[in-house]
Amino acid sequence: MKADRKLYVAIGNLIYKNFFQQDVIQLIIKKHQLPMIIVDTEKEEIVQWIN
Repeated sequence: MKADRKLYVAIGNLIYKNFFQQDVIQLIIKKHQLPMIIVDTEKEEIVQWIN
């Protein structure tokens, strides 16, 4: 059975800025092609989609 949906990891905006912007973390994300949704938790809105 083929999956017709893609799973995204939701990450808070502050965590993304403070942790996921580090060079080594960015390399890991790109190597494993981790799809993410960056969310502003105070405004409850999506800030960025990363495929």
